[in-house]
Amino acid sequence: MTTTTFELKGPPREIHDDAVAALDAALGKLSTGQLMHAFDPKRLLTFEHGGPAVWSVARCPIGHHELHVTYGLSALIDPAREGTGYELSLRVPAYPGGGLGWAPFFLRMLGRYVVSSKRELELGEYFPFFKPISRVPFPPEDRMSVPHTEMDSVAFTVDPNVPFVETPRGRLEVRRVVGLFPDERERMEPWSVQGVLDLFAQRSKDLVTDIGRSSYTKDPAFIAACEAGSARDGSRYGYLAVEGLGWEQQGREYVVRFPGGHDAKRILRMVSARLGHGQHLLIHDVDPDRKHAVVFTPGKALQVKQKGNDLVIQLPLDFPLFAQLGEEPFEATFDTGAE
Repeated sequence: MTTTTFELKGPPREIHDDAVAALDAALGKLSTGQLMHAFDPKRLLTFEHGGPAVWSVARCPIGHHELHVTYGLSALIDPAREGTGYELSLRVPAYPGGGLGWAPFFLRMLGRYVVSSKRELELGEYFPFFKPISRVPFPPEDRMSVPHTEMDSVAFTVDPNVPFVETPRGRLEVRRVVGLFPDERERMEPWSVQGVLDLFAQRSKDLVTDIGRSSYTKDPAFIAACEAGSARDGSRYGYLAVEGLGWEQQGREYVVRFPGGHDAKRILRMVSARLGHGQHLLIHDVDPDRKHAVVFTPGKALQVKQKGNDLVIQLPLDFPLFAQLGEEPFEATFDTGAE
């Protein structure tokens, strides 16, 4: 037996038991087994005094899956979370041997991000970690004991199993966290998160995050549907980060560096999805210290001007520059127009 001791500093955490009971009841209707809570012993402490960001993460067995749900990210359960009206969920295959697995720890980490940063995890957005989502919640010394995955990002949508719960204190929204492979995330760039997740739902109606599956981009029908959606709707994202993009002024000229290969293809997809729909596109380097960005805007003729760290290039979609984007990096030169 392990004993945990800690000092109660400040007032204890306040929890609305009636909202907890309402969420328990909603999950109980889905469960095919016993609903359990993974408690942090320090949950009696407020977050500001050393307690966890969320009061609990419930584990709800549903057949061969488990639905994990946070309790206490929202103000309906924890009044200290004023302004936040949702909890997070993650549905995964049942962990071998009946252990907790990585999912509840991942949700706790997301909850800690929301509470500490005071930033929301919005519906229809994605969050890249650039690390395996199964391992990122754990300290380096523990990561090798957790299954590996190439999934390195998550997206957020309405939970398909329990989209909301009516509590005595109001309607509680549940937002589903969905794991993404890098190439799946990149297909969201020239279209939208929800568009791609709708295609996910055709393959997994419960939006299960199975780190053992292969990427949906291996299916030509999936790629074709993404491209059709992008062509129809354009992209909701006005920015793109790629390695090796930048510009500098050399006398009367601006010299712009473009990457090749995979990132060149990403740029071309975004150019079509943005400029082709009358929208601008800002492209910057992945290194935040490299601040020179390029902004493409649609227009009938070429115009180039500098605005601070941004080089604004107005040009038509069929401008020869885009035909040069290919396997090899290259530099394009534009006259400043100065005398």
